[in-house]
Amino acid sequence: MLAIQYESLCFAFQKRTELEKQLAKFEREVSAAKKSKCEQNLFCVISLDLISAVDNLDELIMKIFTDRGIRDQLLFEDAGMTVCWKRRVLQGEVENNEFIRGEKLMYEQFCILSMNAQRYDQFKSAEDIAKFIEECLKKYPFPSPQLTLVVYGSLKLRKEKASVADFVLEIFERFRAQTRFVLSAQEYAVLIAQMHRSIARNASRLEEQILPIVNIEKGITEGDDSAIISDWWMKMLSQMHRMGTNAQRTIVKTFPSPHALSKLLRTMPMKEGMKMLADTKMDYGKRIGPVLARKIYLMLTSVTGTEIIDES
Repeated sequence: MLAIQYESLCFAFQKRTELEKQLAKFEREVSAAKKSKCEQNLFCVISLDLISAVDNLDELIMKIFTDRGIRDQLLFEDAGMTVCWKRRVLQGEVENNEFIRGEKLMYEQFCILSMNAQRYDQFKSAEDIAKFIEECLKKYPFPSPQLTLVVYGSLKLRKEKASVADFVLEIFERFRAQTRFVLSAQEYAVLIAQMHRSIARNASRLEEQILPIVNIEKGITEGDDSAIISDWWMKMLSQMHRMGTNAQRTIVKTFPSPHALSKLLRTMPMKEGMKMLADTKMDYGKRIGPVLARKIYLMLTSVTGTEIIDES
């Protein structure tokens, strides 16, 4: 009888040990999927219509993805002039002391809508293109698409009063849709590859942003709200590509509340908001400049509250 009980306990212990190993392995998988293997867990879905419309785009993008070891992450399917991304999400649960592993593909919010320069030239007014974008956004199979409109080819000199700048600003202010102009298939392929890497790393960046930002050495450190907000604001700006410490401190000092600055920017036209940020003076009279100003503006006016994909 004792021997049976002993064998039963040993078996239960082995099962428990095996389960703990499986859980630890799964946690490592999940961590790697967000960090070192983030690009291998993101699929780039390029429509067949887009491949047909832009000569050699499929060959060029396949070469870039192959060189980066992520050829299998390219999918060519569906109709429409679009590029979307799907992330592989790992799932795991324990039932009756058994670990069940699963995965599913979920759409990312970032996407590309493409058109050639001739089609873009046909829009007569900013309202025309805004209506077109509004209808296109309804067709995506996921909510709140973060759209990048890519215009392929050379634009003609417009005779109409409405300028290209009017089009760009109108769809950005109404839908937070960005516009990119590309002249070659090579440039287009590089843009898709850049977006793939940025979107892949986005999950890790978001996770980092919610980590504790106040260093606690012993016990609990208390501080007033302004100190906590300042720490959080600096942490937020530190994630911005090519933004130095001096520029970060200047923005935090000049605009101590990112929430208040975000509200202010939303009440201003895009040009005025970006100029206000660009003209902010740092030490020795140097200014923030238009490049960083644009990044800050896009970050604080994003519909989802997440940083807009870095275009550099």
